[in-house]
Amino acid sequence: MKSSFKFKAVNFLSADYKRIEKLYKKAFPSEQRLPLWFLSLRALKDRVEFLAIYDQSEFIGFFYLVNHQEITFVLYLAVASEHRGKGYGSKVLYELSELKKDQKIILDIESPYEDAANYKQRIKRKKFYLKNNYNFIGLIMEEDKEKYEVLSLQGKEVEEKEYIDLLKDFYTPILFRIFNPKIYSINKNNNQ
Repeated sequence: MKSSFKFKAVNFLSADYKRIEKLYKKAFPSEQRLPLWFLSLRALKDRVEFLAIYDQSEFIGFFYLVNHQEITFVLYLAVASEHRGKGYGSKVLYELSELKKDQKIILDIESPYEDAANYKQRIKRKKFYLKNNYNFIGLIMEEDKEKYEVLSLQGKEVEEKEYIDLLKDFYTPILFRIFNPKIYSINKNNNQ
């Protein structure tokens, strides 16, 4: 069966740029958002993909991918609120797995700890990714006071150094030092 999804590169002149900007601000808290101008500029690199998602001609959402060697990192994925709960998130992840079938696909999510203000949302998000064949691979990224778990499609292993190299490549070594995330491995069996 042929997919009805279309992915279109996003830039400052894209027809849905303002819509993407609005969704970006609504879907991600300010402390997790990089400036949209920075994302747009980085997307001019051949290893970065900023893509609007359409079903036929209807805008569904967007994702932002960072490709590094054999890894594709989903930095952002957002589905417009009017399309949530309709299976689009799962369909988009499936299409992504087909598009990047030769890559290790990873993403990170807020670690679900009970004291988090949005604990239920974090649990729901983690269950969604687990249902879609993403598994925790034992990597944690800490920035500021927040912890993020790195998940990989089908649990394909990604080493700590590979993840750090990907982030350094995307942010540039200078910005990476300013960003200064703490990345470390833990026993993944303690976290499922």
